Amino acid sequence: LNNEVINNKDFNAKYHCKRKVIVVIDEAHVFIDPKQTIALDFMQQMAKRIRKYEGSQIVITQNIKDFTGSPEIARKSMAIINACQYSLIFALAPQDMSDLVVLYEKAGKINEKEQDTIVTNPRGRAFFMTGASSRTCVDVLVNDRVRNLFEKLRDDAK
Repeated sequence: LNNEVINNKDFNAKYHCKRKVIVVIDEAHVFIDPKQTIALDFMQQMAKRIRKYEGSQIVITQNIKDFTGSPEIARKSMAIINACQYSLIFALAPQDMSDLVVLYEKAGKINEKEQDTIVTNPRGRAFFMTGASSRTCVDVLVNDRVRNLFEKLRDDAK
């Protein structure tokens, strides 16, 4: 994957184009293992340099606690957060908020009012951070066709 990111930059230079690479790590908590930190190390290093390679990294997780499990994992996770240009945080359970606060300690912090907002946000609303002091809530809107697809998938799974 790292080679593909590098090759894309070389391709852009050679052919004078602007192809972008996006590395999406969904369910990122699955890759966090205190005994084997290679995936977390990769995410940390990629977060630091992907923009130099005409790319983006998106880290998605539902288990914040896995990113704060040990001091070493928390340190590496904070490095990923600090390299983020944007953070989109959907509603969290109150028990997850303390872990989120730890992760954002050095990335502008999350104050009590913002914590309350995150915990009480309805489905589809997210707390959006575009910098240390630039924050707001955004609503994710989808058209009826997309909504129907998700509802059909949910109904089919029952």
